[in-house]
Amino acid sequence: TISNNATDANNDIDFSAGNGILDDGSGQVLLSSTLVKRLDATWVAGTNQGGLFSGAKANSTKYYEFAITNGTINDAGFDISPTGANIPSGYKGSYRGMIKTDGSGNILAFKQTKNKTLLTSPITEFFGNVGATYTNLTSSNVPLKSEIEAITNLYLDVPAPESNGRSIIFKDLVSNQQKQVILVKPTSITGFATIPDVLIALNSSGQFQYKSQDSSTGIDTLTIGNFQIKLNGWIDNNIKI
Repeated sequence: TISNNATDANNDIDFSAGNGILDDGSGQVLLSSTLVKRLDATWVAGTNQGGLFSGAKANSTKYYEFAITNGTINDAGFDISPTGANIPSGYKGSYRGMIKTDGSGNILAFKQTKNKTLLTSPITEFFGNVGATYTNLTSSNVPLKSEIEAITNLYLDVPAPESNGRSIIFKDLVSNQQKQVILVKPTSITGFATIPDVLIALNSSGQFQYKSQDSSTGIDTLTIGNFQIKLNGWIDNNIKI
């Protein structure tokens, strides 16, 4: 698994000791002890060495982590390519997850457990009104791979009491499966209605569709107040565990 390094959390990632199945299924890569790799330096084998397979560390950029092996040396590093296209020659990779830098180039804080990543500070993906027809939302904060499920909190802020519940309907653009989430607003309450930890399936471009609906009449009435989608993290089913 991967985690923010305690000494230089802005630039370094710890790859824990353990083994991972190579992405091509030809074997495994084994790290006998924790390996610290630097995102701000070009890849060199060894702990506390550079980990970037190509280019230079940039702001607001996704980096995909791979444990790698050439059959003799076991190491790890980062690639801007979701498929590990820039893994050093002679090495094969085992995909271990994704990190992202913020607007200042610092690695966002997170906690990874198996194939689940939770962000320390949730990111607002959408804020505004929602119409009755499907709209695409593209996340710039999740891995751009198939089989990703966003972990979200949903908020609806309505300035006056509401007699009907509000529904948000999400559509998975891979299977076209729809999920309806009802945000109930009792008549005696104003302010936020909150639904935590809603899973939303994404396609390999980080997209899904959503629309609104009155849960009692089926008519779009989510035109007052504001709806928010906050990203807490994601489940990455591409990580072989």
